[in-house]
Amino acid sequence: MLDSSSEGSNATESDSSQETDYWPQDDLVLDGFIALACKYSPNSAPYDDDISDEAASSVDQAASPVDQAAFSVDQANLKQQSLEALTSHLPLLAQQLIKLSLSLDSAQFSENPGPTLKLILSIQSELDRTLDQIQSALHALYPIPPQSRCTRTNDQHHKGLKSFRLKGLYYRIEGPLLENVGSIFMHSHGFLHAPKLTTEDLQLQTAEASIRDQMTGFMLASSEEIKLAIEWLEGSEFNLVQKQWPMELFGINIQLEILMDLINRTTQLEEDEEHLSESATQLGKSLLPIIKLSRLFINKLMMRGMNKKYLPLFTEMRSDQMESLAGLARDVNGMVTQLMNFMRVADQSLASNISKFLTHTAKQLERDLLSGLSLFIIYFIPLIPDRHGFSMQDHLRSWFVTWCTQFSFAIQRLKDAARIVC
Repeated sequence: MLDSSSEGSNATESDSSQETDYWPQDDLVLDGFIALACKYSPNSAPYDDDISDEAASSVDQAASPVDQAAFSVDQANLKQQSLEALTSHLPLLAQQLIKLSLSLDSAQFSENPGPTLKLILSIQSELDRTLDQIQSALHALYPIPPQSRCTRTNDQHHKGLKSFRLKGLYYRIEGPLLENVGSIFMHSHGFLHAPKLTTEDLQLQTAEASIRDQMTGFMLASSEEIKLAIEWLEGSEFNLVQKQWPMELFGINIQLEILMDLINRTTQLEEDEEHLSESATQLGKSLLPIIKLSRLFINKLMMRGMNKKYLPLFTEMRSDQMESLAGLARDVNGMVTQLMNFMRVADQSLASNISKFLTHTAKQLERDLLSGLSLFIIYFIPLIPDRHGFSMQDHLRSWFVTWCTQFSFAIQRLKDAARIVC
């Protein structure tokens, strides 16, 4: 019969043996996360190695096969198959990332280190297959990375294969999504590697908690990026061209709040507070309706409050037209910022040409808004159905006629004020 000291010694040896049993798997898992992060980083796609001379020549002649006015039936089928692959593999990626997050649990490692590591190795293999399919689909859509801007192409009948949609999808996945996924892999490595760096329980708990918090952020960001990528796959053209508009509207709202605060200040100002001269204040008052009408215009184009599910997925707009419309709110925000800057220096000695700058920018703003309106009237308004006997098409046309009149008056008032003040 063994004595108690002998039993204790055997128990210790058994625990030590169990720990060393899974060390090789531990190293495999750590190496696996590094390999995944390197393989699927945004700049790791093997375009230069894989593209043939014939394909490269084709790309030299046109920005990309997708940018050509027409492509073969085989090319179209290949691209459609790639989109279908992304439709199935993007949700799968989201599920696998959740599985990975759940598997990285300190309690599981303490209780069942071997099975937990085996599970993570299995999840790594699943992620590798899924990401490989996603990257292969992107490579099929674009044998080399596409140009950032759409050139004029007669792709108005290509429906889901228009370059505007495909480029938006490509850059959503190849950029933010893969960046976040790569960060998940690196932090997963850090989470598992932390116990090797310290034997202090408190330090280990602090390190693991910090890494876990960061991983949660990257997990949430990846989930959101997957949703956005799916929207580029399945969303209507009406929604896609307005993707960035809310953010730009926020910028316009900020400028409007600043302007209203500046021209309405009547209290004593602190030394470091911005203030306007009398000349600049007069210009600001004439600038106010232009900014308000610009914001109102963008909001109206977005048709907030209207049920947009009745709009079809596709229009007959070309990709370059969609890109122009997609950048409308950004351009408006930029010109509003320019107008604000011109107003601030209205009475400075270096601003002798400020009147010309103001009126030129205001007219450019008007041209851009009317150009966007033209595209909207031609391609979107005819697709809006009547609801319960009410013609939304007639309502919008009438509204925009009134808006155009008011905006022209606002431009003229700004020109008159600029001539007097500057």
